[in-house]
Amino acid sequence: MATARSAGIPAPPWLPALPLVSAKASAYWQEHIGSPQAANALLGSFSAGSILGWTKSIGGEVARESALFLITLLALVTLLARGHAISERSRDAAERMFGAFGRNLLERMIEAMRATVNGTVLVSVVEGGLIGIGYAVAGVPQPLLFATFTIILALVPFGAWAAFGLASLILLGSGHVLAGGLLFGFGVVVMTIGDNFVQPTVIGSAVVLPFLMAMIGAFGGLAQFGLVGLFIGPVIMAALLLVSQQWMKPGVSRQFDTFGPQTSADFTD
Repeated sequence: MATARSAGIPAPPWLPALPLVSAKASAYWQEHIGSPQAANALLGSFSAGSILGWTKSIGGEVARESALFLITLLALVTLLARGHAISERSRDAAERMFGAFGRNLLERMIEAMRATVNGTVLVSVVEGGLIGIGYAVAGVPQPLLFATFTIILALVPFGAWAAFGLASLILLGSGHVLAGGLLFGFGVVVMTIGDNFVQPTVIGSAVVLPFLMAMIGAFGGLAQFGLVGLFIGPVIMAALLLVSQQWMKPGVSRQFDTFGPQTSADFTD
């Protein structure tokens, strides 16, 4: 901080090499931190103690999240290494607890999870490909790179909006107002149809879920559990649908109490 206040901080060598924004970025750097006067004005309100406390706080969060990530990787390796055995044990436990209904329920939940993941990836690829065509037609620089980022970000809710929004801003900044506006509108149409109609339909048809239940499962899970809720929500809806269908069969409510046998004879059967 003392060096920055007395001599400023020179711009890094990679800054002038940035595409499209190099001139503005270099000018902004020089204006706000490149000279001693600008650096002193920017850093005058900071103290070494406050920066040290902020750094310790950030470092603690990084260490905590890194530890959780490491534990997650170890758990994932264990599950993948013994996946077949865990799967068979789960099926046996479900069948022992609830009979044939338990195995059927577990199979449906597995199908729901696979269909959700596959449907989400498929729709993301299609959305990114269509918007990528829009990049090429509109004249966005590096359209293939933007299309790749759009496909990846489309896996996250509203992530693709940031990709084609940035591309539209680049077109607007370069003077192509009409092309930027049309690209943004095209991206909105593709994402709206894909996220709200195509994806729930693909997931619902794969797990035999009605469209409304698939949509409620995906967006309700997102609202309740965050990003992972996109995959958990449809699984919960599929399980609830199967439970309700089984429960409403004639005679089931008289034979079972909370899906458990009432007598030892039922247990034997």
